[in-house]
Order: sequence, then C-alpha cells, then structure tokens
Amino acid sequence: MSGGIVGRRTIPIGWGYIRGYAKPKYAVSTSQPIVTSELDYAQSYDKNLIRTFTTTATLNMRAGAGKDKKVITIIPNNATVSCYGYYTDNWYFIQYKDFTGFCSSAYLK
Repeated sequence: MSGGIVGRRTIPIGWGYIRGYAKPKYAVSTSQPIVTSELDYAQSYDKNLIRTFTTTATLNMRAGAGKDKKVITIIPNNATVSCYGYYTDNWYFIQYKDFTGFCSSAYLK
C-alpha cells in the first residue's frame, strides 16, 4: 500500500484510547513526520460536538491544543471537518481527509 504501512494504532483521548488499524499520518508542511501516536490527549468529551464543521479561514491543524504545538497540515478555508466530541479548552480534536489533530474552535462554524 502506498503512503505507509498499515498497523495497529492506539490514540490517547484524555480518559481513554481509540484503538484500531490505520496508516501513519505524515505532516505536509514540516520536514519531520507526525504520526498519530504523537498527538496530545484530548481532555474532555461533549456529545453535542459530534458533527461536521466548516472552516471560516485557512487553518493549521496541530498535534495538540495550542498555537505552540507542531502543525500537522493546513486546512483550506470553507473545508468540511469532522469532530467526534473530543476537545481541550477551545481546541477541537477533528478529522480532515486523512489527518487527525486539533484546531481552534474559533475558526469552525
């Protein structure tokens, strides 16, 4: 399979883990790869956040909640992202295409 080896992954999400099979996620805008096991934990869960959002600006997806965290990919304005209810402060743990990470909720509607 092109793009990486599929293997068992465990992603921390605050109170537990998401376990399953996935290929590694690589950064597109940095020289060092980011794999899903390097993501920060999401600290909270709210079932009301389980939905899709649209970005209101070009947005950096990050490996953790905060502007100081490593950028995983750049999401274009007006893109659709999915949130499964996990978040830390005002940063939602989202999925965009093949990438999973944190984005500021200020730029999601």
